[in-house]
Amino acid sequence: DPGCSAMVATILEAQPNSSEKPVPSCCSTLVLAAEIEQALCEQLGVGREYSNQARSLIYNLKDAANVEFRRSVLSEKLQPKELPKLSAESMASAARHEERQRHRREAFEAAAVRPAEECVTDAFTCERCQSTRSAYSRTSAVESCVRSGGSPWR
Repeated sequence: DPGCSAMVATILEAQPNSSEKPVPSCCSTLVLAAEIEQALCEQLGVGREYSNQARSLIYNLKDAANVEFRRSVLSEKLQPKELPKLSAESMASAARHEERQRHRREAFEAAAVRPAEECVTDAFTCERCQSTRSAYSRTSAVESCVRSGGSPWR
């Protein structure tokens, strides 16, 4: 849906954070917003890719915690022609970036293969030496099977 320049201009003119420096005049934000929309249309066309990138751009410009990105766009440190190809990760605030890193780290740790846990018990008798002190190991597959009420030895 082309036509995001009015929304982008409104967002750029707003000051979500009182510590933020004053924005350029209304005229220059309208010009900047039109340049951003033109770059989006030229590089992405008018389909889904355009809509997704425009939505991501608007979200990150609105984000009160993302003052640095807003400032980069307003000062044109980030040129309008660069914005269509920026990833959501590149646009995100430092806090959101850290949160994503933490989620990735947690997911990696949860997916990591752990060594089998060794358990010592007297519930079994060794066939070789007849001792009741025996050890066995459980894999996560057996644990999940048992936890869900199944038997791992069917």
